[in-house]
Amino acid sequence: MRSSIHWFGDLPWLWSRWAGKSIRRLTVVSVAIFVYCFLIGLAGAVATGGVNLYVRDLAWLFGNVFVAGGAFALAYAPKGVERFFASMRPWLANSPAEIASEESATLRLLYRGVLPLTILLLVVAVANVTVKDPRYSSAGLDNLYMWMNISGSPTYAFFGGGTAAVAIFGLAAVAYRLRRFDLKPGFILQGGKAALQPFNQLLWVVWGTYAFPALLTVAFFIGGTTNTQQLDRRQVQVITIGSLVFIAVLIIPSIVLPQLLMHRWLSKQKAEELAHIHRELQATAALPLHPEAVDVQARVLRHQHLLYELQQAQAFRPTLTDARFFIQIGGSIALAIASNILLPMLASKLTG
Repeated sequence: MRSSIHWFGDLPWLWSRWAGKSIRRLTVVSVAIFVYCFLIGLAGAVATGGVNLYVRDLAWLFGNVFVAGGAFALAYAPKGVERFFASMRPWLANSPAEIASEESATLRLLYRGVLPLTILLLVVAVANVTVKDPRYSSAGLDNLYMWMNISGSPTYAFFGGGTAAVAIFGLAAVAYRLRRFDLKPGFILQGGKAALQPFNQLLWVVWGTYAFPALLTVAFFIGGTTNTQQLDRRQVQVITIGSLVFIAVLIIPSIVLPQLLMHRWLSKQKAEELAHIHRELQATAALPLHPEAVDVQARVLRHQHLLYELQQAQAFRPTLTDARFFIQIGGSIALAIASNILLPMLASKLTG
């Protein structure tokens, strides 16, 4: 059993080393996975005569995008973390051996949650086989719906669960373990925040290939399954609550948790920089008993420069601007989906 778990734990690394050799290769492979997932479902649709319903099912379309995006992000993540550490290395006061050790330990944590989340999504995918979709049931295509779930569950569970693990636990581990490093002076005042751009880019890749497609998949699934007269009020509530739980457990943490931990780390660096400046201001303001004119002038100039640095440090925003922008845009999109699609549909169901 332990050897099987160890073997499964190596799969994400094998995938990253094979598919992630270059961005071009990774892009081609991810597109190929999307085409494969679409054709597998299309084969079942042709066999059962449900091609028209299959190609119009946006939930499954974005589900395939979710799988292909997960394949991309799962292979890209280690490369992104390595680029992040390379960018941070000039600002770290630790020895090269300590940096290499911490980087290796952080990379090992990147895929730590892949197995449990893969099992969770596999259970969800298999459970969908027993829960009939009213759109397919009304068309007499329950076999097609069953085929789509069974044939798509392995790729959905592995790439979706793997990317969820990276997005929720892996990136959070990277941000959390930054506290183990000692930064050189001037990180806040001398542009050290620019060294966080690789981490920001990694967040964009994971969010763009995982969180956004997953959100659209859930939204269109709710819209497609509940917008029918075959469901009663209780069934609508079960589908809606289950989908909201999925969003709350597997999507929202991927957006909030890494950003929150990075915010706390940057806030700590800002507080330490402000404390350092305040100590220097106190030392500069303490004149000796018999100060010379040159010494007083130098202290005044130094005091003015420290006041300028103090203003810069106070104006420093301990957040990733692009990430905040993404959260604002993502929140607006989610609100638009909820207000224009889900709420009117649910209101008509509950009142009708």
